[in-house]
This record gives sequence, structure tokens and C-alpha cells, in this order.
Amino acid sequence: NFMAGQGYDLRSWGSSPNGVADTLNTNDTSAVFDLYPALDGIYTVGGVNPDFATLDPAIEALNRGGILGPVTLNLRAGTYSKQIEFENIIGTNALQRVLIQSENGDSSQVILQTPTGGAVVKLDGTGYLTMRGLTIESPNFSAAKSVFLTNSAHDIIIENCQLTGRITTQLYLAEALIYGDAPAFNQLKSNITIRNNRFSQG
Repeated sequence: NFMAGQGYDLRSWGSSPNGVADTLNTNDTSAVFDLYPALDGIYTVGGVNPDFATLDPAIEALNRGGILGPVTLNLRAGTYSKQIEFENIIGTNALQRVLIQSENGDSSQVILQTPTGGAVVKLDGTGYLTMRGLTIESPNFSAAKSVFLTNSAHDIIIENCQLTGRITTQLYLAEALIYGDAPAFNQLKSNITIRNNRFSQG
């Protein structure tokens, strides 16, 4: 069995073609490297005996392996300090979404932040992803963003979350709690849904 969140190298080769000796065995092997199995179902992140100890392997598994069915990542209470970047996750569609949520439903107990500048959560061409019941804190840097949608991200839902910006007396046009470049928001049928959230210092 292949373990979720772990890359594998696979090799296959043939021998005795048509029952005869192989006189040219330099071309009988094919290989793929760092192949991740697709996810399917409910997974826990953080806390005691999780499926993923941190967000890093969970995100890598989604970006590299994709999904076979609906996937839920239940984040245990705590602060997750890293830049989170989701790409175009293979296998997602209207019936097979990815849900990232607080396991206990309390947004104040699951905090996403980044120690560096830029966006806390970047959705780069991502589709059919929901973020629910999370606190997303913008870093204390200029042009900071809580959520950044780019490269035609689509069918995104952000709900029941707390999004917090930074206090500043300066004006930065690219600084926002939720920021989307032109392709993300101008393209037809982007389906970006933002509902039942609390915004502060934005």
C-alpha cells in the first residue's frame, strides 16, 4: 500500500521478449520519480496521532498527487505558521471538492499565518476548494494579503472565517485581506464565494 503524503519512485522493465533472450537491454526499463498517491476522504492535520503532522505534507500531497474523491483536511487547534500555496489540484471538480476546515468548528482555535511577506494563503490556479472556520492573519509587511487568488483560480468558497490585516498608516494598492489579480476576478464563471466571514484591520 502507498502511504498518503509520501513520494515514490516506480520502475518497470521487461525480460525475455517473446520468450527469447533480450540482446538489447538498455531500452527495456521505464521509470517515474517522486510520484504521490491521490487522496480520498477525511484527513487530520496536527495534534495527536494525525494523518499529517503539519500542513506541509498535506499540501504537497494535494498538489502533487491530486484527489480521487472529495477530500477534507481537518485542522486541529493550533497556529500554523507558513505560507500556504495550493496549485491546480488534479481530480477536483464540482462533485469532488477539497475542504480545509477547523476540526472543532471554532475559527479562533485554528490560526494560519506566515512569518514572511506576501500572502498567507495563495490559490494559484486552484479550483473547487473551500476554506471554512479558520483565522487567517496577514503578516506585518507591506503589500500583505490574507488570501491571494491568481492564475484564474475558480470555484473557491471562503466561509465562517476570520481574516485579519495589519494596522498601517500607509496605502498599498496590493494590500488586502482577499486579493485577486485580473484573471481571477475578471474571467467569466470564476465562482468566487465569500460569505459569513469576519474582517478586521483590512
